[in-house]
Amino acid sequence: RFADGTGTAADDASQYLNDGILTNSPAWQSPDMCLFGQPCLKFDGTNDHVVRPYASSVTVDRNSSSNNMPAGGTSLSWSHTIGNNPNRILIVSTTVEATTGTVESVTYAGQQLTPLISQPLLSFVRSNIYYMVNPPVGTANIVVTSDSGASGPPQVIGGAISYYNVNTVNPLGSPVVTSFNQNPPIKSTVASASGEQVFSVLAIDAAESASLLINSPGVKKWDISSGPIGMAAAGATTAGGGANAISWIQGFTSAMDEMMIDVVVRQNKDTEMDVGTASMSASLWYKHGTAISTQQTLIARYNAGGYKVYMKSTGV
Repeated sequence: RFADGTGTAADDASQYLNDGILTNSPAWQSPDMCLFGQPCLKFDGTNDHVVRPYASSVTVDRNSSSNNMPAGGTSLSWSHTIGNNPNRILIVSTTVEATTGTVESVTYAGQQLTPLISQPLLSFVRSNIYYMVNPPVGTANIVVTSDSGASGPPQVIGGAISYYNVNTVNPLGSPVVTSFNQNPPIKSTVASASGEQVFSVLAIDAAESASLLINSPGVKKWDISSGPIGMAAAGATTAGGGANAISWIQGFTSAMDEMMIDVVVRQNKDTEMDVGTASMSASLWYKHGTAISTQQTLIARYNAGGYKVYMKSTGV
């Protein structure tokens, strides 16, 4: 919002904590000089602007995983906790034995996640990635619901990582899929920037009794690769910067079908609003019924998606 009236910050009235910093001294105006009877900011049209700084790099909040689907059941449920941090995202991966059934939906705290990718590994295993921007703070269940295929419910491995300091408008890069049939190590190269993270999931069309390991700087967050389920999956996160080589190096000793999916988690970078020089799309402009004088410049946040700009005009 831009109605504080004093100080060098424009506080974010939402839960997202995206406060703005007044730069080059835009001037607070009294309510009688502004719309809606609240204080507003006047910009000089030269170099006054407001910056929303990001606090730090994309940071891992928590991780969780499970493959404890009840016998004959069609849902996998496990607990995950979201910390009270700004600009959050929850990413959930499911690895499914594709010869039985498919995943239909993923929810957290009863809210649907958005599907990002569903990728088969030949005809045997399928990996899916879902996400939710600004999931509710606290502890709740991730629930993966599947259908029942011709030979019964699918076996599912689920894993999740939550992050914060994320660009909530454009949080994720395009998934990078790399398939193999070779001995370890297996490697993919993903372009990312400093301050970002790379979310990675590895799927293998075979059960493994040994732990799966990832090369530094990757940090493994789950590894479900033993037991009678006939597949294996592991998840990791890697600090961004340049062309990252993400390499799983151990856990199987012979060539088999493997697939990696890597997704860049984008950083919440600075954004600026400069009334004098900014180029804004027509969708951000709002018609006001009467002309606004030079002294009645107002910028007002609407919802979580942007700002409405009111300035001197002829009312069109």
